[in-house]
Amino acid sequence: MLAVLGQVFLAHRVLRPTMNNLPIELVKAIVENVSDTPDLFHLRAVNTSCRDLVTAGLFRTICVQNSVKSAQNIQQILTTPALAYHVQDVVYDPRDNHPFRLLSPTDSQDDCDELEIAELEEALTETFCSLAHLPSLKSVTLNFWPSFISESGVETHENPYWFTNRQVTVLHAVYHAMQSTSSPNRGIRSLTMTNVVMMPRPCYDFVHALTDSPLTHVSISVVSNIELSSWSGSKTANRSIDALLPVPNARLTSLEIKSPNGLYHCPTVQLGAYTYPALKNLVLENIIFPDTPSADGIEEFILRHKNTLKRMELRSSSWISTINLGMCCNRQMGTCVIQACQHRCQGWWRKMIKV
Repeated sequence: MLAVLGQVFLAHRVLRPTMNNLPIELVKAIVENVSDTPDLFHLRAVNTSCRDLVTAGLFRTICVQNSVKSAQNIQQILTTPALAYHVQDVVYDPRDNHPFRLLSPTDSQDDCDELEIAELEEALTETFCSLAHLPSLKSVTLNFWPSFISESGVETHENPYWFTNRQVTVLHAVYHAMQSTSSPNRGIRSLTMTNVVMMPRPCYDFVHALTDSPLTHVSISVVSNIELSSWSGSKTANRSIDALLPVPNARLTSLEIKSPNGLYHCPTVQLGAYTYPALKNLVLENIIFPDTPSADGIEEFILRHKNTLKRMELRSSSWISTINLGMCCNRQMGTCVIQACQHRCQGWWRKMIKV
């Protein structure tokens, strides 16, 4: 009798709960409430169930710090199919509340050599060219800062010439990845660039070489004139922003051109060849365009898209009039924000609302 009772007890005893025998729903709830990255990596190593649940969220967004070590570590993720499949967003050099400052000729230069800079550019090029191997990739954010982390772990400020060269190098690698993607119907949809120093147009020939752009959203945030003023090489910069615009296509729906830290004077603009039939969102902030109206000007660019635009923000732009907001939007536009703009031609707005 005791033997029978013992067998019944063993058959119905409650196991001590561990991560290996918890219901999958409970494990999923635990994973969803852990946000610290190191904790997620530890949780991922517990068992296969945790690994499968954690991996998708842990590798959805990957951040590439501005160092050789970080670029090489990310390269290992990008070349591992089981991990690369989950990557949807790539962010380069994110820094919260970090001040932007180019070194002036009077600043003391940190002790870094061209060999270390070359190694960094090589590692970054290899990493960003590998974006073509990410089947789920949707967005890329490129934050450019004039400093990097040296091999000794010290933040090293760059000469502006090296800084601008690295910008072009990284951006070229991203476009190479888009060019290498087998189909424009997959791959990067959103490209955001911050702290861009606009260089001469030939530096960006690779942008127009991408004749079938997959991008639906492009955001360009440039370094303002006041921020460039301390750099002795600024005469080679301060060029036209349209050099970074994608070739005309029917995919682009959102375009933002901004200078958040001050005005940016765009000395020349050649927008006559740019038409985006699906453009719905347009943001222009602190960008001063040439005063003389022309077929290549920003006014004609907006007029060409007035029937598709649903949202338009024009902030601190020298060629816009501060007039009745009701006249600033066509009948289909949902949002139109006009702020701190100087008057030039009210008749231009009449063209905007003409149906």
